[in-house]
Amino acid sequence: MFQTKDGAWITFAIGSDLHFEKLCKVLELADLLHDGKFQSNQKRVANRSILQELLQAKINSWNAFELLSRLSAVYVPAGKGRTLDEVFGDSSAQAMVRSEVIDEIPTKRVSSIAFK
Repeated sequence: MFQTKDGAWITFAIGSDLHFEKLCKVLELADLLHDGKFQSNQKRVANRSILQELLQAKINSWNAFELLSRLSAVYVPAGKGRTLDEVFGDSSAQAMVRSEVIDEIPTKRVSSIAFK
């Protein structure tokens, strides 16, 4: 998880060298593409703490909406972390909650799979 300048938390699902390349270009960190420590997913994992610091320094200069919009435009999988209040305040999440009474106790259950 990385924190943006507006205090939001975002995460990435960088599963390929292409995604990493696009992320680096958006963040203006293209020099990382030529650094041997980051030239494959295995190397990026092995050097995770160094890479995290470099990415965080750049991500800290972006607002979450702005950065996520740019990443979405180039098909880099990323998303904003949400609190439970934010999740259940969303109308699509509310539509999945089913109220029922079990053994005279009011309960709420999720009525469908969240990820499709």
